[in-house]
Amino acid sequence: YYVFHQESGAHVVLAGDVSGKGLQAAMLVSFLLGSVRTEVESPAAILEQMNTRLSGSGHGGFVTCCSARLEADGTATLASAGHLPPYLD
Repeated sequence: YYVFHQESGAHVVLAGDVSGKGLQAAMLVSFLLGSVRTEVESPAAILEQMNTRLSGSGHGGFVTCCSARLEADGTATLASAGHLPPYLD
């Protein structure tokens, strides 16, 4: 998971998983987080950017991610790419 704090008071939260273990999986997570640090305007845009960066990488595994943008007023926007849906209580 990773949380981006925005100047507007919003928070962008990423929760995901990569297949595999060890150095290869850790490097993939590092690569993906580095690719989205500049793309935080919407959850869908974040997932689209991650998909673009990952396509053709020859990774051979899979990545899942749920992205949420939580506004200062409590409004939430979610997008998911193969990840389990968030629980709402």
